[in-house]
Amino acid sequence: MRVIAIEDHRLVYDALEAVVRLIDPNCELRFAATLADALAAIESDGPPDLVLMDLGLPDSQGLATLRRFRECHSDVPVVVISGTDEQDEGFQGIVFDAINEHRAMGYIPKSHDRDRGLTALRHVLAGNVYLPREAVHQAAESRRTALSRATDEPIVVHPVEVSDALRKQGFTEARARVARLLLEGLSNKEIARKLSITEHTVKAHASHIFETLNVKTRLQAVVRLERLMSEVTRSRS
Repeated sequence: MRVIAIEDHRLVYDALEAVVRLIDPNCELRFAATLADALAAIESDGPPDLVLMDLGLPDSQGLATLRRFRECHSDVPVVVISGTDEQDEGFQGIVFDAINEHRAMGYIPKSHDRDRGLTALRHVLAGNVYLPREAVHQAAESRRTALSRATDEPIVVHPVEVSDALRKQGFTEARARVARLLLEGLSNKEIARKLSITEHTVKAHASHIFETLNVKTRLQAVVRLERLMSEVTRSRS
């Protein structure tokens, strides 16, 4: 396995290397302190199996970093890494756009300990998109809070309104209930327990939800559902 870590802090790189080598002791891991260095390395050695990318680099900042990388390498798997506060609303928007618009494979906070970092990387290498559950909750809450500030009134999305919005997308009531709990970040097991159904039934509903939303991963579904809920709250303001 070949991995490039685009990160300008050597201590962070060393921590990433320790986690990556737990997965593959023979991994070829390369350090690039700037976007230009990373692009030059790929030009010289060929595309890696994975890129771990800090969006705040000496020669590029924010989503433009990933956008510039994608202009050169559209299919290389990229995971965003960052030490930015997850509660920062601007950063939350960048992460969701990185995943939804620029096909990033997720976001791993630098604050993750070794075990969580290991779990996140294994999840990504299995072909999944990784986003910490708390980031989903915080994004949902921050968007509702932002809308409340804009209207000077508290905004609550009532379950019946959510169900109506989902039914307009072709959801049955059963699938709408599962979708609402997916949006809350619950696991299949937690959804099954809360709705008193089997985990197999939850997986079947989730499969239909993905198909209806035209997405392939749980995270992409959450992003689409979040946008739908934001439209509901805006319509009430």
